[in-house]
Amino acid sequence: MADNPTERAARSQRIVSTPELSAWVSASAGSGKTKVLTDRALRLMLAGAQPDRILCLTFTKAAAAEMANRIINRLSLWAAASQDALREDLSGMGSFNPPPEMLARAATLFATVVDAPGGLKVQTVHSFCQSALERFPVEAGVPPGFAALDERAAADLLREARDGMLQAILAGDALQALAFQIIGETQLLAAELRLRMLTVLAQAAGCQGMIAGQGIDLAAVGKSLNVDELETMHRLKTGALIGASVELGALSAGCTRSKTLESLRHYARCIGLAFQVQDDILDVVGDTATLGKAQGADLARNKPTYVSLLGLDGARRKADALVDEAVSALSDLGTGKAMLEAIAVYITTRQY
Repeated sequence: MADNPTERAARSQRIVSTPELSAWVSASAGSGKTKVLTDRALRLMLAGAQPDRILCLTFTKAAAAEMANRIINRLSLWAAASQDALREDLSGMGSFNPPPEMLARAATLFATVVDAPGGLKVQTVHSFCQSALERFPVEAGVPPGFAALDERAAADLLREARDGMLQAILAGDALQALAFQIIGETQLLAAELRLRMLTVLAQAAGCQGMIAGQGIDLAAVGKSLNVDELETMHRLKTGALIGASVELGALSAGCTRSKTLESLRHYARCIGLAFQVQDDILDVVGDTATLGKAQGADLARNKPTYVSLLGLDGARRKADALVDEAVSALSDLGTGKAMLEAIAVYITTRQY
């Protein structure tokens, strides 16, 4: 007479829970996978394995807790069971006709597990990997003493970062609007001059300046740009704002002479570009604590930079040449240019 499905399943479970076998179990939910793993751990201990030398890994925390509870509950029953009840339970696990020494060991396993250093190790795969990283942080490339985030903590941090980013966007919008308001409302300058200054600021901050440059920057991540394309991007982005700062300063001081303004624009274009070249250099040679951002962030994001296109020495020569050109652009200004020259030199000597 053929075995019924229940008997076949029980026999298969006894086979794969045998400690001497290396078994791969594939089964659906509720088919007895946890029972097989629990029986296997119990049979390992009955065979003489120390509880703290056994590692049981599951995928979820619920499964780990369920397995640990089943083992402890089973061992607590064995500790109080009669010899006949204990022999029957062990026989059902596959240890047919268990010898007296196995019965004696089964009765004391509960105390052995409780006294074991660290107890019985039933972990999730994730927690095991975390413990491995904690033991070998340097080899794993993670900071020593790192703390792993649970889902709730990760969600809280994500919400804080999102809210902070939204607040920063709002603050940026408010400050930009305030700049236009201050220029428009000041009574120290003639209306015609204020209108000219507002136009300069709008061109530098809008789609003809920073916004255009930032759009190119975002689209360029992971792509190749040549030096000319990279220069165009930075002249529109950082260069446009620095250029506006220089020109607005001159206009607010009453300077409207075309030749002087053009010299200042030339100066501003050079220091604006030099500023970005130096940024690219510092991303390679600077340190995170000084920079205030992660060192190597541009490289990690595969962003095109002057260092990636020209090499470190080539980028330094480019920055120095731009500073020399900026200082030369001031040659027609006469006296009062020392501060502007000092700013140009500072750009390539700064460390952050």
